[in-house]
Amino acid sequence: MKNNRRKKSSTVAELVAITILSATLVVMFVQYCLLKNTASVSTAIQQGHSFLQNNETSTESEFSSSGVVSPEFVGFVSDSKYLTPISSDARRRLISEVRPFVLEVFSDISTVLEFSSETAKNEYINNVISSDASYIYLRFPHDLPASCFVPAVGGYPLENIFHSFSVKDLYIFCSETGELSGVAIDSNRNITSLSVRDRSRLSMEDLSTHNASDGYEKFEFVSFGNKRYPVLTSSVAIRNIAAYTDTEDFTVNNDEKISSVLDTFGFNPNSTSFYRTENALTYVEQTGELSLESDGSINYSSSGGGIGLEEFLSEAKSVYSFEDKIIAAKSVIDRLDNDIFGGYADLYLYSVSYSNDLLTLDFAYMSDGILIDDTQGCARLVFDDFSLTYANIVAKRYAKLDSSYTDIPQKLLFAFAANSLDDANPPAGFPLLYTKDENSVYVVKSAVLTDDSDKKEDVR
Repeated sequence: MKNNRRKKSSTVAELVAITILSATLVVMFVQYCLLKNTASVSTAIQQGHSFLQNNETSTESEFSSSGVVSPEFVGFVSDSKYLTPISSDARRRLISEVRPFVLEVFSDISTVLEFSSETAKNEYINNVISSDASYIYLRFPHDLPASCFVPAVGGYPLENIFHSFSVKDLYIFCSETGELSGVAIDSNRNITSLSVRDRSRLSMEDLSTHNASDGYEKFEFVSFGNKRYPVLTSSVAIRNIAAYTDTEDFTVNNDEKISSVLDTFGFNPNSTSFYRTENALTYVEQTGELSLESDGSINYSSSGGGIGLEEFLSEAKSVYSFEDKIIAAKSVIDRLDNDIFGGYADLYLYSVSYSNDLLTLDFAYMSDGILIDDTQGCARLVFDDFSLTYANIVAKRYAKLDSSYTDIPQKLLFAFAANSLDDANPPAGFPLLYTKDENSVYVVKSAVLTDDSDKKEDVR
């Protein structure tokens, strides 16, 4: 009997000891993970700023990619509700829901409209975008060619469809019976009607279920000099971001990432000759020179024919279209390492220009769809008829902070700004913008963009 009690006591003691030991190991493992994470972050963030652990549970893979085009403003009007996403998750969800509408509305015919007067044009806009209409609204930082949207968003070309107009503001309508249409307006207020001849399976019902509690805020349109601007009607707190740099030299002990960059541009890491300078590693092939700087920035300049477009596409062609070059650019941007190029930001197509038989695509960094002020032109790709002839991609990284900035309602700020604006030359835009403050933290403020596009005035 005593032996049984001793055995039971011994067994209980062993179980207790095992439980305590297991709990201790778990605690030590958690502490190790926290210390490791803290150490890895502390060398990256500028001194004086803390890193925000993202508590939002969703992941990027849950949402469809927006490609290399992102609106600076996206919202919808339904049942007299004017809502735009403010939280990161809400924006990604809405971009995912809006993406098929964008692809489909640009997949069919378009008609550039002509008007007898500015009054007739204004009446058309007011009638189409009436107070009781339901629609999706997108506004882009710069005029973009309409033909870039399907390849930039979907990654594929359209057959027998080429749109010869530009888009700054886009309105997409979808009736209850599946009739899809749109209206595109550029910065000069040229208007194009978009028509989809086949009925769509898309519906705006899902959008109408969103409300302010889902990470949305109310917005409305204000007018000035015959232009309309979307503005937030209440104060909104938006997380700050900070730029950070990696103290390690990218060109040292980074063979896998270097090989990935070389492969993206069609360079063979096993046979390509290279030379090292003080701050860069340069690879040389017949197509040109590709330099990788110590911070990860990429510079390519061609010699001869450049890098053939077949390196970025699934097939070689005798003639490459504008859309093919957009897809090639998307291939390059999509394959960049986000740890080096962006962090909590992404590169998106900012402007498109064509001169001397060369197509130039400029990209800028945006975080949650908000343009980071000093990043326009941080990436540039130049194409001729058959190849990529030049590339410059500046490595910039941003982290989301645990601090935020609460701006005055845009509607109120615009009312103040209107007193000093010229009615004959209305602003090009009135967007939210990440601007650097005196502490090197990027905060979101409203800015007036003048007609020369990149000249900005803080309205405060």
